[in-house]
Parts: sequence; C-alpha cells; structure tokens
Amino acid sequence: FRRNSARPAPSVQPFALLVKDVSSGSARTTFRRVEFPPSVDAERPSRFATSSRSDPAEMNLGFQRAITAVTAKFAVQGLNGANPGRRRLVSLVRMIDRTEVVDDADVARLVNGDKLEATFEVIWNEAH
Repeated sequence: FRRNSARPAPSVQPFALLVKDVSSGSARTTFRRVEFPPSVDAERPSRFATSSRSDPAEMNLGFQRAITAVTAKFAVQGLNGANPGRRRLVSLVRMIDRTEVVDDADVARLVNGDKLEATFEVIWNEAH
C-alpha cells in the first residue's frame, strides 16, 4: 500500500484586516477580523493557484469592496444582542501611521493584518 507523496497545493490565506469601531459612544476596545477571500478576475484565472501571499492588488480589493465588507462586519449585533442599526462608514484610518484610507490607491497599500480604526455614522436605529 503506497502513500501519496504529492504535496497539497498551497492554500491562499484570505486577506484580513483588524478593525476597531472608534465611533462616538462606542465603548469597545476590541477588533473585528474582516476577511476578503480571493477574487479571481477573468484575465488572470490562475494567479491565486500559485500564490500563498495575500496582497490587496492581487485580490482585486478596491476601496468600495473594503468599505462594504467593513460596514457589513459591524452591522451584525454583538454579544449583548444590541442591534446597531444602519450605519455609514465615515472614516477608516490605518493605526500604524494614521493614514486615512480614502481610495483604491490607499487600499492597495494595506498589508494583511493591518489594524484600522473605523468611524461610523448612524443612519437608522431600530430603537428609535
């Protein structure tokens, strides 16, 4: 009985950011992990097959996709069961150098595991 000696293909780890809500009234000091699974575009279908590195440019991660994911992650209720209501992301700042992320070029400079501060504005709250 022979063992298969072939190594498994390297898996691509999702690009992830650690984001903390620093909005007025937020008492949280913890981070939430926001993951961005690889997005393979039609022009480069095999790019992720050989890459084990997570890179925003390779992931097709633009500003709109980043803010949508961050907003969605903070739209879910916490352990206390409170629903934060609909919120709009007002600012996103990389903590290490205090750079505000405002466009695709800024997102391309993010590194896997970067810590960010997010400020939200309440648009609608179920409690009111």
